[in-house]
Amino acid sequence: RIKKDNHFKNEKLLDILKRHPDVFELVPDGQGGFNVLIQPGALGVLYTDEELEAKNKAEAMLPPKLENPYNIRERMQALRIEVIHALHHRGGASLVQELGQEPGVQQAKQTIAQAKKLQDFVKLFPHNFILHAVDSGSIIQLLSYDVADRSMIDQSVQQNIGFGKGSKCGGKGGKGMPPRSFGGGGYSSQFSFRGTPMRDSLSSFGSRGGSGGFSSAPAPPPPRPPAPAPEALAAQQLASQ
Repeated sequence: RIKKDNHFKNEKLLDILKRHPDVFELVPDGQGGFNVLIQPGALGVLYTDEELEAKNKAEAMLPPKLENPYNIRERMQALRIEVIHALHHRGGASLVQELGQEPGVQQAKQTIAQAKKLQDFVKLFPHNFILHAVDSGSIIQLLSYDVADRSMIDQSVQQNIGFGKGSKCGGKGGKGMPPRSFGGGGYSSQFSFRGTPMRDSLSSFGSRGGSGGFSSAPAPPPPRPPAPAPEALAAQQLASQ
């Protein structure tokens, strides 16, 4: 974030750290680089007593993170809390694209359909967050640390379940299997089998005797017995006299 600022974009990070020895301690790592440590008492340099007290009070209000969310509702609550922590550490506001790059936020939003777009997810919680449009995008501002109300999570989950049902086969406006019908000329469909329309394939399959096929056409009547030959009929008449 610092390197994106016009004032610092042409400076090396190491030079910036060296200018603040009362805050940062640089320890050689033996490979030509440095490990950066925070000096004891650094908070006293960065904050006044009043600012430090306000900071401590705000951190005490942070909701505890959910380490092992076990279902979609818990995962949505975990992401909600993770966004609150990330915004708190960024001073209470952040651009959406920068907030989405936070490792904790990236991990928490996985497998959550409602969080495909982070700005859409935070809109579920108007008590906690507010969006501001700026020239460079959108800024998410933290309004409250309170996460006790989960009714908006339940509502979002129910809406998502209802949308999933509507998209199944036969659902209103869904994208399931194409319509098919049984009746009249038999089975019809938009599918094909080996380059042949399905209705033709099924018709030929059903016409094979003894092959276990099926057909929607009615079964043919049984054959009539053959008429007796004239010689046999004359013999029957003589025997009856």
